[in-house]
Amino acid sequence: MNRFQVQEEKPKNLLRVDPAVRLSQIEKLKKMKSRRDQRPVTEALSELKKAAEGKDNLMMPILRAVKTYATLGEICDTLRQVFGEYRQLNTLGK
Repeated sequence: MNRFQVQEEKPKNLLRVDPAVRLSQIEKLKKMKSRRDQRPVTEALSELKKAAEGKDNLMMPILRAVKTYATLGEICDTLRQVFGEYRQLNTLGK
């Protein structure tokens, strides 16, 4: 099919994470979220959204959100509200 195929050795020693680690991390996240002050988190995420809707640099609002213990998921969800999510177009077969 493709005359330029490369014969590569399969990767060895791939990182395998114990499923118990996932559960432990979920519990730690729940605990952290229950103990944090939600008001600063909400304000920081609102500030991030406002910056994303304009032309401001997003680094400082992201750092402020992180310092209030906003999670990566919360920060990404805020940015998705403004920018949306990339969807690959299927250009084959047209």
